[in-house]
Amino acid sequence: MSIDSQNRICRGLLFVTLLFLFSTGCNTSQPDRVLDRHLEKYRKVYLVKSKGDPRKVTPRILSRLQLAGFNTTEIPFEEVKKVKKEAEENGVNEPILVCFVACVSSRDVVLDNLYTFQTIQIDFCDLEKGELVFRASKFDYYSVLPENAELNRLFVQVSDKFFPGQPNPFKIKK
Repeated sequence: MSIDSQNRICRGLLFVTLLFLFSTGCNTSQPDRVLDRHLEKYRKVYLVKSKGDPRKVTPRILSRLQLAGFNTTEIPFEEVKKVKKEAEENGVNEPILVCFVACVSSRDVVLDNLYTFQTIQIDFCDLEKGELVFRASKFDYYSVLPENAELNRLFVQVSDKFFPGQPNPFKIKK
């Protein structure tokens, strides 16, 4: 076999390998991030309203947080500092979370105008420390799951992490 043929084969294998890596890397779910091992101590959550929420994702997150078992209140972003100050002044003993949601939706005309998340990230931050304690996220350039189904999949993770040992309302019964 000539050196020229060997070079072509090597370049071809490299191209196929890179193509495979790029194609699989763009549709994998992002692993959830747990930075605090004591997530079960959190029960109070302030959900920050998203500015410009045409798909009405924030109310759907709010209802799922409540279904999971959190005591949830929706607040505008500007009130986060006010809530923190009030908690410090009142000497609140229980830890409080602030939940932020960021997402990008797309409409698939092929699948009957189905709206899907290309990406969604739900961050839970400790109000007192200001640190991220949990993240549930998903990135899929071409998703076929409807938004509500994807939210339920993410909240399976949230419910399992924050309420271990309790029945998970988001798991499908078989």
